[in-house]
Amino acid sequence: MPAMQTAAGALWRSLKIAAGVDVTYTQGATTVTATAVPGNTAMEQQTTDGLVTTERIQDFVFLASDLLGLVPRRNDKILWESRLFQVVHPAGGRQYSFADPFHTMYRVHTKEINIAS
Repeated sequence: MPAMQTAAGALWRSLKIAAGVDVTYTQGATTVTATAVPGNTAMEQQTTDGLVTTERIQDFVFLASDLLGLVPRRNDKILWESRLFQVVHPAGGRQYSFADPFHTMYRVHTKEINIAS
């Protein structure tokens, strides 16, 4: 394993311990409990009138292997504490991006849809 990939893995483990939260990821009938690091992304969109708006998207960063083979898809759900998030693809983009150059971490884009019961 290249030294850079080893260092990235060590950094992720430290970040997961310091800032990770337990979430439940659901895709169809499959549910996975995993640790994710919450973050956010500011997305700018231009309306047909030329007005530029900025929307904050709630992101969750996962180690891809923690999702047990699931690849994030639109409308998947993430339950964090009592808050429910839906995976979205903002501004026509992808619903996730890779958070590292080795494609071992997903940065999943979501929006909060309601308070879970």
